[in-house]
Amino acid sequence: MKHFKGMEETSTNGSETPPPSPTSRRPKHPLSHSLSLRPRRQHFPQCDCDRSLRGLVKTFSFWSQASRTVTCSRFRRVVAGALPPRAEETYNSLLLATVETKDHRDNLHQIELDLSRTYPDEPYFETAGEGRRVLKRLLTAFSNYDPGMGYVQGMNFIAAALLWHATEVDSFWLLVHLMEDYDLRDNYGPCLPGLTKHCQIVNLILIEHLPRLHLLFCTHRISCELFITDWCFTMFGSLVPLQDMGEFLSQFLAQGWAFFYKVVLVILSRLQSRLLQSTDVSDILSSLRPPNKSQRHWREFVSHLEHGRESLSWGRLFREADGMAIDEDYIHKLHFGFRLDTSRFGQLE
Repeated sequence: MKHFKGMEETSTNGSETPPPSPTSRRPKHPLSHSLSLRPRRQHFPQCDCDRSLRGLVKTFSFWSQASRTVTCSRFRRVVAGALPPRAEETYNSLLLATVETKDHRDNLHQIELDLSRTYPDEPYFETAGEGRRVLKRLLTAFSNYDPGMGYVQGMNFIAAALLWHATEVDSFWLLVHLMEDYDLRDNYGPCLPGLTKHCQIVNLILIEHLPRLHLLFCTHRISCELFITDWCFTMFGSLVPLQDMGEFLSQFLAQGWAFFYKVVLVILSRLQSRLLQSTDVSDILSSLRPPNKSQRHWREFVSHLEHGRESLSWGRLFREADGMAIDEDYIHKLHFGFRLDTSRFGQLE
């Protein structure tokens, strides 16, 4: 785990491991062609994060138009630290790479299937829209960048959320940044070691903060994997509307996995009364997992989290999570002490 402030990263054998620098990022296989840039339509971030700023300078038409061609201010600083030299050339090179393997063909097939499942209610990602084309390009480029892992379902939601706020090239390198510097890659690896780690940590958090709910899950033999998997694989993209994903991702980039656990804790604490009244496993799981990834089901889910007459938004929920008091030092040690090879925690100091 690399992004916990004030902590030194250590490997599983106790030795210090320097974080990877953007300058060292290169495709994980040699490209078999010379670089020749293929013309493509420019992707424009769709968010309104800088709308007020654009309004202040709307008389300067050139700046107003140009502001739509750059990554929004929410992610601009992170991008500055994530881009390697010749970032755009490398990205275009990855788009042109030819990888003739069965795994790669399977990756491309799965990407095609998942395009229509990615924020299906958002017009920008509708059939034959520019959003769907750029999402396909980005996921294909990542599959070429890391052919050992390739494409895994769940990446599509993260990539689409990044594209909502950033340019195509910036979105790609932000995805790489999340995979390599925030250990997101571990979620998708063989035997899913990252998922195992996060589920075990969530269990420990539940024992401390929501013991009655933990007992309910144990009584009904409900493992965290049954509802945490989608949340981990998509960074809540399967649950949170596209327009609200930027706030989650910006907080995650600032706080690391501690913020993820805080969001899980807020959701479960708000659902606790409802879940404790359930006597059937299917009822419990249906409260934790919307049946479909659509705007209607997203709205229904967040309405189940409301208390009394309050009107809850995802932004408000994320702010509540940001203020959640948990022992982050303990969480950090759990991350550093988890051995991916054995899927167990090592000795904690």
